[in-house]
Amino acid sequence: MDHCLVTISDAKEVYLAGDFNDWTSNALKLTRLGDAWVFNVHLSVGKHLYKFIVDGHWIRDPDNPLWEGRGLNSENSVLWMEEK
Repeated sequence: MDHCLVTISDAKEVYLAGDFNDWTSNALKLTRLGDAWVFNVHLSVGKHLYKFIVDGHWIRDPDNPLWEGRGLNSENSVLWMEEK
């Protein structure tokens, strides 16, 4: 994770990247909605790894306590999608 003072609430631009889009850093741009950043994405059932790119800095999701990695720069947030 890139340690920086940028937070999502203070961001000018936020993107979403993960295993569901081959970690493409500029494909899924989020939109500011009040104090939140939003983007609708349909994910398959199972485990997904992701990060936010906040003003050019790759960060884990600060609101998601689930993450995995092997240390600095390889930590990813984890999201589990369940069958409906």
